[in-house]
Amino acid sequence: MTTFWWYCEKCQDQYAGDGEGKPTSFPLNRPSKKYICGKCSSQEEKATENIKSQTALPLAQERIRKLEEEVKVTDKLLQERDRLLEAIPKCPAHGLCIPHAVEWVNQVKTLARIIVGDHKGE
Repeated sequence: MTTFWWYCEKCQDQYAGDGEGKPTSFPLNRPSKKYICGKCSSQEEKATENIKSQTALPLAQERIRKLEEEVKVTDKLLQERDRLLEAIPKCPAHGLCIPHAVEWVNQVKTLARIIVGDHKGE
């Protein structure tokens, strides 16, 4: 079995290991190959996860804020729609009905043009 000299790039711990790069447990003085030990690797992974979570949180909060604004606008539009539907006669078949409301508004516009005498829309 070939023995290699290994040292961790992060903490500079030194080990002798076999040809597969698996370090043994005793420190040595002359390293010849670099690697990142398990302790430093897990610390690096935790640091990367922390950075990702710190970056992701503000982005998620901003997206939530934008969605809340969209919901507010949608609620206002729905309130205006409901107010309009309440102001006109209800559909005989469905009650509050958008197609009936559109038809009713078009009929009122036509009647208004007839009363005023404006026949350009026809």
